[in-house]
Amino acid sequence: MQKYIFFCRNCLILQKNIENRTMNLTTPVHIPANSLRISHRQHILLLGSCFADEMGRKLLDDRFNCLVNPFGTLYNPLSIVQALERLLCGEEFRESDLFQHGGLWHSWMHHGSFSGINRQETLDSINASFLKAVDYLRHTDVLVITWGTNRSYFYDSQLVANCHKVPEKRFGTVDYSMDAIVTRMTGVLGRLWQVNPQLQVVLTVSPIRYVKYGLHESQLSKATLLLAADALQRQQPQQVHYFPAYEILMDELRDYRFYAEDMVHPSPLAVQYIYERFTACFVDGEEQQISAECRKLVREMNHRPLHPESEEYQRFRARLEKKINDLKQQYPFLKI
Repeated sequence: MQKYIFFCRNCLILQKNIENRTMNLTTPVHIPANSLRISHRQHILLLGSCFADEMGRKLLDDRFNCLVNPFGTLYNPLSIVQALERLLCGEEFRESDLFQHGGLWHSWMHHGSFSGINRQETLDSINASFLKAVDYLRHTDVLVITWGTNRSYFYDSQLVANCHKVPEKRFGTVDYSMDAIVTRMTGVLGRLWQVNPQLQVVLTVSPIRYVKYGLHESQLSKATLLLAADALQRQQPQQVHYFPAYEILMDELRDYRFYAEDMVHPSPLAVQYIYERFTACFVDGEEQQISAECRKLVREMNHRPLHPESEEYQRFRARLEKKINDLKQQYPFLKI
């Protein structure tokens, strides 16, 4: 009986403590105030891992002027540096840059989304995206880079952005150090600033863990990237900015409900949350209002009716066209 009374008394004390304070069920990641402001009038280029794809899709849905991964998904800093160097020199790809494997033509510098059955069509697709990116880079205001891993793959001494299901034993690997990443990034950023002195750069580390490396090895890889991003930001604090996507998922959203079924990739809810933190950091109130209006309009544009021939749907289409025209008149710089 005494133990029971003692237990109840402690429960009452705990209940009173809970009632007397606001419970904090997360460990919020503090993001320092940032001078960079992203607007719908700017050109935004995103390069990097599949997390860059996720953020890019969100920005495009909000009708920001974006170009997302013109080489396809790039996972490591060296491949991103190589892509930027190629864009700066403007040299188109040739047939000799392609190789055949598994019945498809591939490029070592491109993601498999560019691969194709026909060699010429594959090359044309690669160069169409490349030339668009060459022109876009000249006008880019904000470059967003997302690193996934510090590990780079090599095939016969050639840096590989994607292995294209070629047997892993055919590749060599290098885990680049913080210093090596900083050196290569400093070089290519210096060239970019010579061409475009006002260019702003946002660095972020993908929160997607590389389980195939082993969790400890994945953490070491992420730590190397975090140190490199911090060093670059400290070198150029006026033009290089850091966004803590990795920390938000690891610490603030520290629960498996924020992961997809593979328990590695972030869930749609987590992606949306991180995107909202990104826009809260870099997008001011007026631009966020424009985003909200565009988002609402895009949802209506994506509506698929059950009866498209009905009068009700025709009236809906007429109202939608008016909303689109009104928004274009109000914000003529938007791409709707």
